[in-house]
Amino acid sequence: ILIVGDSRTQAEALRAFLEGAGFAPSVASSGLGAIAALRAQRADLVISDIIMPGMSGLELCQALRADSDLGDIPFMLLTSLIDPLDVMRGLECGADNYVTKPYEPAQLLRRIARMCEGRSRAQSGATPGPIAISPGTRTRESMKRIRLTTTTFTRM
Repeated sequence: ILIVGDSRTQAEALRAFLEGAGFAPSVASSGLGAIAALRAQRADLVISDIIMPGMSGLELCQALRADSDLGDIPFMLLTSLIDPLDVMRGLECGADNYVTKPYEPAQLLRRIARMCEGRSRAQSGATPGPIAISPGTRTRESMKRIRLTTTTFTRM
């Protein structure tokens, strides 16, 4: 797991928490640093803040989604921005999940586990059911377009 955030204190606290839960996280302090880190060692999941100098978390997500080598890495935004428009922007840029701070640690771990499980299921070619969700593309249920709204977002 790669944690991306300009607040060293918050990033290190999350890193220590995830290590305690059995993950092997690393930290990048900027969007450009994250891209370099991912090119050096691919991560199973990226957890990024939105508000960062230089490249925002939204811009990082868009850059990763446009990259043929890194575009399939699950991406979670972990932010203090709670406005529904911010949530929509986050999901529209290609993020797979949007979690607000402060977060409930147990719920965050469940979301991370689901995202990592979904990635391994996708890599194995397994399909979870009649709903197929592909980041950056349309979502379909039984080949009918469905609309996901901010109700897919749950504030922790």
